[in-house]
Amino acid sequence: MLLLKKLVIKDIDVLKFVQNQDAGLVNWPGPTPVALWSTGRVGEFRLAFGRPKLNKSPNVGCMPYWATIDPGLNSNGAPIDLLFWNRGVLTYPSAGVSFARKK
Repeated sequence: MLLLKKLVIKDIDVLKFVQNQDAGLVNWPGPTPVALWSTGRVGEFRLAFGRPKLNKSPNVGCMPYWATIDPGLNSNGAPIDLLFWNRGVLTYPSAGVSFARKK
């Protein structure tokens, strides 16, 4: 299982922010690592934040998430749980950022 342990963008801890909100996603005392769920497209994943209304356990909160993948939370025209790699660059479109390794 691939887990995302930390996602900080423009000084905002995204995992902590999402996990401490009552936005229909999770409400754990985060940040808790988030499973990366493959969309079936090469290099594309969803952050399986979980759905507390469907599952109260933080350890298996991502299990029912696949059936309710888009809770309607978008930014910059993209779901907040989408990220993908393209030619070695990680893109998080809802934040409008891309990450490349330093050479």
